Amino acid sequence: MSQKTDIAKTCELLTKSGSLAILTHKNPDGDTLGTAYALWHTLGRLGIRSKVISAREFPKRYSVIKEYYDLNADEDFTPDAVVSVDCAGISLLPQEAEPYRDNVLLAIDHHGTHKDFAEYLLLDAGRESCAGVLSGIIDELGVEWDDYTAKCLYTGLSTDTGCFRYTNTTAESLELAARLYRYNIDAARLNYLYFEEKSLSHLELEREALSEMELYLGGTIALMVLTKDMLARAGAKLNDIEGITPIPRQIEGVKVGITLRELDSGNWKGSLRTMGEPDAAEICRKLGGGGHPGAAGFECSGTLSDIKKLILAETAAAINS
Repeated sequence: MSQKTDIAKTCELLTKSGSLAILTHKNPDGDTLGTAYALWHTLGRLGIRSKVISAREFPKRYSVIKEYYDLNADEDFTPDAVVSVDCAGISLLPQEAEPYRDNVLLAIDHHGTHKDFAEYLLLDAGRESCAGVLSGIIDELGVEWDDYTAKCLYTGLSTDTGCFRYTNTTAESLELAARLYRYNIDAARLNYLYFEEKSLSHLELEREALSEMELYLGGTIALMVLTKDMLARAGAKLNDIEGITPIPRQIEGVKVGITLRELDSGNWKGSLRTMGEPDAAEICRKLGGGGHPGAAGFECSGTLSDIKKLILAETAAAINS
């Protein structure tokens, strides 16, 4: 069981180590990456060596924040301690984190469904993003923000709120955004990269997935499937998948959008999107997953037919309850 901690203790844990490994979650999104690189940069300004451990296939759309890291990384060391960011459970750590997974000193997270795996846990389930949690840590550390810090924090904040469209957006989220806009982050360009630009292979994958989308329960549930064969036909990679999972919920009348994606392991990853009601995290929790009320996920094995029946039954029960 993790020992719950506060921001002051978190800062003490971060600064007492001479070097740190920063773990992101697998299938990294803007929040885990933005938080990780903002933390790396902040620690470096305090004279603390750190390196970011992430999945080998880096999402192209976030290369704008990795370029600076690649030019300034100092990775030729063995870390004294390990910290994870935006990771709700040990099973969500990437394969690249295998050497560190049993020795995580501190987890910084904002998922209400967090499953303890670190010695210490700073959890703020009321925050819209892990980047939002980190913004308070940086202030507590007394490190002045700069343009790169702001760009990383904006990456996490904007992507986890869907560019401030999702139900997790709060007044605090917008106040943080206003603060970030005071720096040279080129928000218009970031918004284009994160929310508008699509590769041709992404569009082809969308076309394939949309052609086989199914509606259930009077059109209140939309289910979309992404198989390995579909990715191969579209010439798509993992980078091309982000941005597809919200599509089913965008249909008029749909309360729950479900995307099932076939993994290389043969397992299936489920992603649910709602407007907060029904609670996506509660549905996914019953399948061993978790997340947020409006966006959650799970991973399980079995045939596609069986998994469809399972998730549709749980979703229908949640809508009818």
